Amino acid sequence: MFGAALIKYGIGSWTVIIKTRCLPGKTVAQLYNQAQRLLGQQSLAEFQGLSLDIPAIFARNANIVGTRKNNCLINTGNKLMGDQLKALKIKNQKDFGISQDDIDALVIPELEASDMSNVLISQDGTAPTETRLQKIQKIRRLQGYLRTFEQQREDHKRKLIEDGEQPPATKKSKP
Repeated sequence: MFGAALIKYGIGSWTVIIKTRCLPGKTVAQLYNQAQRLLGQQSLAEFQGLSLDIPAIFARNANIVGTRKNNCLINTGNKLMGDQLKALKIKNQKDFGISQDDIDALVIPELEASDMSNVLISQDGTAPTETRLQKIQKIRRLQGYLRTFEQQREDHKRKLIEDGEQPPATKKSKP
């Protein structure tokens, strides 16, 4: 579906793709990284705003001998200047361009809340309000409370033994 969205809205139209809700929950960074993998190269500047034949670009890049990072070609030369970039965009549009009729014929489905994963939508149908960092911080805080409680329990048992009393039998909690 992402490849179709890149063709429909153009490579680099990350916010448009996000707003259409065809890939809910994805960030701009995730879309950018996925586009790099689909195209087989790290720099996407020469494709910015173009609707192109993605498999054909990937096939071309797969046959190029060069430096790769995460299976993507990386530019080891100088940064492209404005005129060079324009020329590359024109060449890419000529070599890999998709006709406007084909672009218009593409239908990108918009996912409804009921279609989305439970990871994105909670059981009551609302979007999660906590970020990943907030969840991690909450877990760490709870782990700290648990350690404190266990320490207090051990201290209480020790005090009972010192006073000559028998501590109550406790079941071992599962980790």
